[in-house]
This record gives sequence, structure tokens and C-alpha cells, in this order.
Amino acid sequence: HSVRMRTELQAARDAQMAIMPQVEPEVEGFEVSGLCIPAHEVGGDFFDYFWLEGERRHLCVVVGDVAGKAMRAAMAALMSDGMIFSRVRQGGDIEEIMGSLNRSIHEKIGKRMFTALCAMVLNPETGELTFANAGLCEPLMKSGAGVEYLTSPGATLPLGARADTVYQRRTVHLAGGDVIVVFSDGIPEARSHSGGLYGYDRPRDLLARLDVSALSAENIRDTLIQDARRFAGGSHHSDDMTLVVIKAK
Repeated sequence: HSVRMRTELQAARDAQMAIMPQVEPEVEGFEVSGLCIPAHEVGGDFFDYFWLEGERRHLCVVVGDVAGKAMRAAMAALMSDGMIFSRVRQGGDIEEIMGSLNRSIHEKIGKRMFTALCAMVLNPETGELTFANAGLCEPLMKSGAGVEYLTSPGATLPLGARADTVYQRRTVHLAGGDVIVVFSDGIPEARSHSGGLYGYDRPRDLLARLDVSALSAENIRDTLIQDARRFAGGSHHSDDMTLVVIKAK
């Protein structure tokens, strides 16, 4: 029995990992770098990059987290990612995209498999980053010396929770050196051996301390993930850790 369980978990993890981008996107004036570290028993995290309408003009960055564990969560992550890919290729604004994804996931994936998702669209020419957040952690933005969590207007229910949810977008402007960090709740909910939570202050304070001008997006990504893992002290993390960094050069 345990051998079969292990084999199924490995298959679920392999399927989940297969949808992650193998290379970082090339975007004029920006660096983008993401990583998903799967949990011991496989969660439902994923991240991905798509070009809006399939043209290399506007980059869509998504970080998702499907409720649930093991094979079901991995399969729901695959389905969600596939739906997002096909929907983003159709274009439209981010509210429309999120609304139709929400309806599709509500119909197809079922009632208990909600997908928290933050979707961002980057216009490299203007530096505008437009996003809508359906239940994922609020992204961090570092601009100059200041670091803040980016709250979303309107509803923040995960996709699939209610068919009629209306999502609203928010737009921020990225100048040279600005950094955006998008992550799943596996990071703030990482636990130390004594049961303490990593929380939301630590990643914000760490990002505030970092001299991001001297670091690549990949360096920033790895520094943040390593800090959360060090806090957890090698105890089996029970949830995936996913983090994507967008840096304006």
C-alpha cells in the first residue's frame, strides 16, 4: 500500500512539476524568475508565464494554489493552468479573463477545489503592471526604499468559489530597480520546529533590507525562499512554496 501511495505521489509531483516553465521569459527591460518547491506530500501550487493573445508584447505572470493535496490537487493545478493558457491567448482585459476563468473552474473542477490565483499583466513598454488577485497572498512591491503589500480592490475570493464573483484590477507603475514578489501561502505559513509561523512581516522586512540593485531577479527569489526554508529548519514543509520575482532593470 505504502509503495503504491509513494508511486502515486511521485506521479502527481512529476505532473505538477511538468507544467512549470523550464526557462524564464525574455522581456525587454525586465527580469522574471520563478520557483516552486513541492511539499512533502504534494500541494497544488503552480506558476506560469504566457504572452497575452500569443504575441510577445504583454507578459502574463500567474501564481496559483489549488486547495487540496496529492493527486487531486496536482490534477486540478494542471487543469487550471491549461484553462488559463487558453483563456489568456484569447486576450481581453484582466477582469474579463478572471471572470471567465472563475466560471470555467466553478463548472469544471467542482465545488471543493478552489484555485487561489494572482494574475499579472506586464506592459514592458510603459512599465505598467496590472493585476487581479483571487485569494492569493498580497504581492510585495519594493520601490526605492519602501516595501508594501499590494492590496486589491473588490472581491478576493478564490476562483471557483462562486460563479458570479466580479474581480477588479489594480495597476502599478514599475520604474528601474522596482521589484514585485508574488508568492503562495506556503511561505508565510512555513512553521519552525517550535510551531511558530514565518508570517508576512519577515519577507517584507527581508526585501526592505536587500540591496536589490545589486541582485538579479533569480538572486532575490532564492534569498527569499532560502530565508523561509531556514526558518522552517528543514522540518517537512506541509505546503508547496512558490515565488515569482519581477524586477525592472
